Amino acid sequence: MIDRRTSKDKALHLICDNYATHRHPNVKVWLSMVERFFRSITVDRLRAGVFQSVDDLEKVIAVYITAYNKSLRPFVWKAKVSDILQKVMRAKKGRRKEWFKQVEAICW
Repeated sequence: MIDRRTSKDKALHLICDNYATHRHPNVKVWLSMVERFFRSITVDRLRAGVFQSVDDLEKVIAVYITAYNKSLRPFVWKAKVSDILQKVMRAKKGRRKEWFKQVEAICW
């Protein structure tokens, strides 16, 4: 169906995501780290960049990943679980109650 509706001169790049796996605790931690990386590359290099071609973009990403991998260090979680849970409970009770309900409906 996609092939029939897409012009032959277009290249399609599709991302498939199994949202249900996001609820598994081990996957959540891994996804959080992946999202941190994408935030970093977006803020540090991509957002202000001007790329003349996909090839240019791929080269910039490759250089960033190489530099990023050279400076890797283990991620150490500094927040206590009890502190995080207290923040969640305050958010539920406070001004952000409506926002929390929306997030809760999406995430849990």
